[in-house]
Amino acid sequence: YLYHSYKSFGERMRQGTRANTCLFTYGLSFSENDAHITRKIANGRCQHLFVSLYGNPDSVANKKIRSAVENLRARRSTPLEVTFYDAASTRVWG
Repeated sequence: YLYHSYKSFGERMRQGTRANTCLFTYGLSFSENDAHITRKIANGRCQHLFVSLYGNPDSVANKKIRSAVENLRARRSTPLEVTFYDAASTRVWG
């Protein structure tokens, strides 16, 4: 199941050629453990990335996430708009 989902995610990242293609992340730390996912985003065609931050945007953990996202953005060959949002503002689990 995870392999199939990973393959499907990779395909979606390659297909994002429309102007409104976006990706919402929730709880992704953008750390080395997530490198297989962030590589797909960096090499993909998604045009707008929404990244959740939990708590104070200036906390050490959130600064690491923001820095990693900016590094990802710099590796892209196509522009990537990034919007950070408050994870607590969503009702992901109902």
